[in-house]
Amino acid sequence: MFDLVAMARPREFDCEIVSDKIMNLFWANGFEGTSMDELVNVTGLKKGSLYSSFGNKSRLFELALNRYCGPKNKKTSEILSPLETLADFLTKIINEADLPKSKRRGCLLMNSGLEFGNRDHELTSKIIDLLKMREQYFCSLIEEAKIRGEISKKINSQKAAARAFATAFTIREMCKFKPEKEFLSDIANSFLESIGTNKRVGL
Repeated sequence: MFDLVAMARPREFDCEIVSDKIMNLFWANGFEGTSMDELVNVTGLKKGSLYSSFGNKSRLFELALNRYCGPKNKKTSEILSPLETLADFLTKIINEADLPKSKRRGCLLMNSGLEFGNRDHELTSKIIDLLKMREQYFCSLIEEAKIRGEISKKINSQKAAARAFATAFTIREMCKFKPEKEFLSDIANSFLESIGTNKRVGL
């Protein structure tokens, strides 16, 4: 049982810092590859405190996903056009090829899609929904590009967004074992060319 007295005390840790530690551990090891003991060690919290503050392992993983997919700095997207934002997104993925192999973690969300895709698990639908939101984000960029006249209005936004998602996913995975930036750039630029823009990834 949890220590009810301890549970009643105010939290003595920084929730933001602890959440980042949880996210980074799952990001490095995946759901199955992460144990509760490792989560206890990395957060510095007692198991009872970890459970009472955040929940079980599934809830901790959900917290990690929400943290990862949460609001990011919007400065870049406010400065760049929709297609420049998309090209910049792909460029950042490709630049992971410069990292040491041990640090090429890929995308936590996409990694989770691979881990949970065919599993009957309570987290599967959550992950699928987040992946759909990522694809919808690409769709919104393409729609805005059409409105601005950056690409033809004949482009099917949903299909183009699906290709953008597949391109990002492919680059993320290929980067882990074939980190050749020219090769990865060709993948990205083939997609950009397919939607009729002269924007290219900037390396």
